[in-house]
Amino acid sequence: MSAADLRNLPSVERLVSQFELQDGAGRYPRPLLVECARAVVDQARVRLLRSEAVDTDPHTLVDTLRVLVKSRGSLSLTRAVNGTGIIVHTNLGRAPLCDAAIRAVAEVMAGYSTLEIDVGSGRRC
Repeated sequence: MSAADLRNLPSVERLVSQFELQDGAGRYPRPLLVECARAVVDQARVRLLRSEAVDTDPHTLVDTLRVLVKSRGSLSLTRAVNGTGIIVHTNLGRAPLCDAAIRAVAEVMAGYSTLEIDVGSGRRC
């Protein structure tokens, strides 16, 4: 490993820009892209410092970034069957909501809400 190897690592911004150029800008939230690009560059840097072989070609690193973004950017919650016998199970999303509660949540979440605002004082909760 040499200092030149570390200098050959593309910047986080370059990786994000290359990703957006290839996959289309706005497809994923920019903070997610930056976080994942930072992780890819950090991982490559650590491997270089350990004298491990690392392909620092930006195209290869963008491919690694793409895999990471797709895994972190996908929804991880799925429906499940609670066969545990425990009605309010903390690892299974607590208890299911009734239809009226689901409709109320959907209505509020369709626009702006007072999630972290005390309406009386106007201050953040």
